[in-house]
Amino acid sequence: SQNITEESVVLHSTEPYETYGTEDPRVAFRESDGTYYLTYSAVEAGPKLVCRLALATTQTPAIASSWVKHGKEFYLLA
Repeated sequence: SQNITEESVVLHSTEPYETYGTEDPRVAFRESDGTYYLTYSAVEAGPKLVCRLALATTQTPAIASSWVKHGKEFYLLA
């Protein structure tokens, strides 16, 4: 088994829509082009906490700087 260390974490809260953190990651791999897709919950602090599905992709998942964040996948309807 592997231990989780600061160096092994590949996704950090860096975006305005992640001000309260990220959680619940799920990874899918597309063999045809070697892309990893990471969906996760992005939690934004404001007058209310808002949790939205977000997406990041890479072809080198062990390298934290290789993940490209594509932002929130769904927007609130008001």
